[in-house]
Amino acid sequence: MQYWLKFALLHAIALCFVATAGAESLPYPDATPVYSRFINLTHPNKSLPVPTTMARDQQGFLWLGTQQGLFRHDGTEVLEFRADPGRPDALSASWVSALAPAPDGGLWVGTRYGGLNYYDPATERFTRYELTANFSAAAEISSLLFDANQTLWVATYGGGLFRWQPQQQQFLPIALPNLPNLAVNHINDIYIDPQGGLWLALGDAPLRTIGQQQGGVLYQPADSADWQQLHFAQTTGGVSVTRIRATADGQIYAASYGQGLFRYQSAQQHFVKVPQPPALQQALLSDLSVDADNGLWLSSYSADSRGGLWYFSVAGGWQHYPYSAEFSDGLPRSDLLGLYYDQQGILWTISQAGFKGLSRFAKQIKTLPPGQPAHGLLPAPNVLGLDAVAADSLWLANREGGVVHFNPLTGELQHWPIPVTATQVSSVQTVKQDQAGVLWLGTDKGLFQLDPVTGHWQLFSLTAGDEPIVRFLFTDRQQNLWIGSRGQGLFRLDPQRTAVRHFRQAKGAEPVVRFEDVNNISEDYLGAIWIGSTDQGLARYQPATGQVDYWMQHPGSSHGLRLNGIQLIIEDTQQQLWVRAGNVNQVLRDAEQPETIQGFKAYLAPEDQDPELQQADIFRLLYRLHWLPEQNTYLELDEMHGMQSVTWIGAWDVHGQRIYRGGARGFDYFDVDKLPQRVALSQVQLTGLSLFNQPVPAGSAILPAALGQLQQLKLNYEQDMFSLRFASPEFKQPRLIQYRYQLVGFDRDWILTSAQNAVATYTRLPPGNYVFQVSARLADGQWQQPTQLALQVLPPWWLTWWFRLGLLLSVALGIGWFIHWKLQREYRVRHKLEQQVAQRTAQLAEQNQALELSYQRLQQTQQQLITQEKMASLGGLVAGVAHEINTPLGICVTATSHLQSEQQQLAAAFASRTMQQSQFERFMQQLADGLKILQVNTQRAADLVSSFKQVSVDQSTDSYREFELYQYLQDVMLSLRSRLKQQHCQLQLQCPDPLPLYSDPGALAQVLTNLVINALIHGLDGQTAAQISIEVTAEDDWIQLNFSDNGRGMTTEQLRQLFDPFFTTKRNQGGSGLGAHIVYNLVTVRLQGSINVQSAPGQGLHYQIRFPRWIAA
Repeated sequence: MQYWLKFALLHAIALCFVATAGAESLPYPDATPVYSRFINLTHPNKSLPVPTTMARDQQGFLWLGTQQGLFRHDGTEVLEFRADPGRPDALSASWVSALAPAPDGGLWVGTRYGGLNYYDPATERFTRYELTANFSAAAEISSLLFDANQTLWVATYGGGLFRWQPQQQQFLPIALPNLPNLAVNHINDIYIDPQGGLWLALGDAPLRTIGQQQGGVLYQPADSADWQQLHFAQTTGGVSVTRIRATADGQIYAASYGQGLFRYQSAQQHFVKVPQPPALQQALLSDLSVDADNGLWLSSYSADSRGGLWYFSVAGGWQHYPYSAEFSDGLPRSDLLGLYYDQQGILWTISQAGFKGLSRFAKQIKTLPPGQPAHGLLPAPNVLGLDAVAADSLWLANREGGVVHFNPLTGELQHWPIPVTATQVSSVQTVKQDQAGVLWLGTDKGLFQLDPVTGHWQLFSLTAGDEPIVRFLFTDRQQNLWIGSRGQGLFRLDPQRTAVRHFRQAKGAEPVVRFEDVNNISEDYLGAIWIGSTDQGLARYQPATGQVDYWMQHPGSSHGLRLNGIQLIIEDTQQQLWVRAGNVNQVLRDAEQPETIQGFKAYLAPEDQDPELQQADIFRLLYRLHWLPEQNTYLELDEMHGMQSVTWIGAWDVHGQRIYRGGARGFDYFDVDKLPQRVALSQVQLTGLSLFNQPVPAGSAILPAALGQLQQLKLNYEQDMFSLRFASPEFKQPRLIQYRYQLVGFDRDWILTSAQNAVATYTRLPPGNYVFQVSARLADGQWQQPTQLALQVLPPWWLTWWFRLGLLLSVALGIGWFIHWKLQREYRVRHKLEQQVAQRTAQLAEQNQALELSYQRLQQTQQQLITQEKMASLGGLVAGVAHEINTPLGICVTATSHLQSEQQQLAAAFASRTMQQSQFERFMQQLADGLKILQVNTQRAADLVSSFKQVSVDQSTDSYREFELYQYLQDVMLSLRSRLKQQHCQLQLQCPDPLPLYSDPGALAQVLTNLVINALIHGLDGQTAAQISIEVTAEDDWIQLNFSDNGRGMTTEQLRQLFDPFFTTKRNQGGSGLGAHIVYNLVTVRLQGSINVQSAPGQGLHYQIRFPRWIAA
């Protein structure tokens, strides 16, 4: 604490001494030196000559006047316009001295020694104008200005003042007073106040001199024709005035060439000097501009410390942007020729080194570059550590440059180099001033204390061995000093700075933080200490409990942290903790128990963005990410915006709303709330047309006007390869612009492209009407309204409407003649055709009658064959039944014969009275046996007849009735038994009993009879062990009957024709070929079922018959 108090006291005494000593000699305020990065307006393929002036037109193009011609910059390409005495539509002179965009979109171009030109944007050509016939050829047009009535005023240096008369299409010279020694015709600038008063700035200026005459200001009120010479108080002699401008509150200022800045006092009607830095009072002010914040910008042509860029605002006082040869991104020279403040808020400086622009962002983002400390610059480029103690106090670790103290409010810099007594220390890595005022330095050889008053460096030993490389210093709310090192991990000094704790060498139950390299330390609102490592992930130490938690990315990890190199840890004002590890990560806490970490939300794509990240301004801006609400996107700031892109881990600090960022080229600092919140892109402009990769000039037959001025572009069918170039005039961030274009009527969707390829090429477009549209946006932002151009591709003559109409008429006439000829020919042929048709009709009638008769006969024959087949089947049934009846009848005959013989013997014995009792008893026994035999066999014959009767009746009639399937199948099989016995065929029947059903029994009997007979005739003849299997199953309301034999089977071709009528394999043996056909018809029609058959040679036939159990009557 005592070191810091000594330093502060001595510093205050020194300031008081300086203020007292210079109180009389320095009556005006000092300017704070400020360094910012400027945009270098160059083109990779074109070097620009010495600049003179610039302007921005309605389309957003920058027009650059030089000593060797005029150039138009659209942000992507540079178009050159040079003087050509042989061409009346070219510039009249190479030296462009003044520019003024016209309300009609054109451009007025004033030259040095070459008069005035008007540029027509439609034809991209110039029209030359003479001011007067006696206008001095040695005069220079110095200023061009439009008044409130859109009238052009022309001020010249050496030729007086002129006003454009549009009705007469000529310039009217304005009479100026002839005042002694006043250079009234040598006008540097013209200003018109809101009341219409004219103000003329007269005198010397850069590259201009009035010789022995004097400069000053001429004023003509709006309500008077008289001119007044305005005087300058507190001056002797004339004052050369280069520029006159007014602020928004009506204050009129005049920039002088050698006597500083003046403000007009209307009450006294004279100019008085503005309180300004002493160096500015003798500066050769070349220009004056007023920005949107009502601040004054002045450029100086002085080549010494008075030169450069000056800025004044009521709130911030004076600032000076000096030229430094060591700072290549800053002002290119001290001697500035002029300024231009464009519509996008960029302040352009004009010098012999080119056009350099200070963007709206760069005005807010200041930097302190490396250079000579005597000039207020850093002694070394790299700033590795920062500690913002107060708004006017910033400590920097300047690597090999040692330690630096910087006052952002005054620009004052103090330097403490590394002393030779600090053994082997080569770089200062970090710096921290604690609450007691002690300044701690982290170096590559340990931890040091620095006394700013004496400059003494004192080593504070952390270990008994080699001192660590201290990379990060952090003080928590308890004033513990945390030390992150490279190679030896984490240390902590207690608030009294008496006890050192090394977390990689814990004793007993003390917690261990296993990181070797610690490059980030932060404290959250719960008091937990967060530690970031170089490549081992993230850790949290909770002092209250001693618990250490780790998060490290590895295969299988699910916490969300993607990389292990921690670059930044910071907690925002919403108590949200953010981690930068290659990408942005938000620490997710449990809502009920905030000390519980649920994981990390990684921001990897634009769709991951959320309101939390939008509100984390400080965290985002530490890595150059600026949120633009209107464009709904993030802008990555870089050198074009005034911010260096190369920064070091841990080289940052925040004080209030001000951010400090250290990097490889000094450090930047800015206020978060002052950065622009809106970046407006210019509307996309169509800049050029190329045919077959060759540019097409405006004013040609193909391109009668500039592409951006055309309502419609017409191309013929042979011009089938063309390119349209476009650009959104942007000069601070052109590489961040994204384009999309679409040819409506050809392209199905938008085509994306970048600023590096802002061209749309099409080949072989079909003839037709199209609309080309193109729009731009900042990366991932909102698209602006598209720029459109109607495009017509003309067809070849054979595809034109008149050719098509003529062709259509010719075709119509040809078709009409052909129809007429065709009708005549048809009329002649019709009669002959009618006769032929009559003849053919008669013949066809006869043939049709014969066919009908043949068809009827065929049907009768087919029916007879079917009936014969059924009768044959019935006959077989009869034969089988007769054979079955023969057996019981034969037994009955034999029994009757035997009984008759016995009766005769008994009768003879009875007649002869020889009958014995035993004989009679034997006869009675034989009679009883014979009667029993007769009874049994006659009953068997009666049953056979009954079965035959039922089956024969069913087969001869078609009717549905209810019957028991099993018993009925037994009756059918009984009628076929004799036929089966003849061929020694065994038949196996499996059927559930009882199984009632309502169907056509005759059809079923006919089907089984035909299948058995066909199997015996065609498949089982000659077989030694013939077998037939019938298996019946009931499935719900369906009956499935499987019929199989083990006969010779059928080929695939035979199987395909099995159910065809008249197909038989026994044609020569009496086969009719109708058996299987009848089976198919009976199953599908009468039984309302289906039949399938499978077979192969030697595998027998296998029928599967399905039919409903209950058929609706």
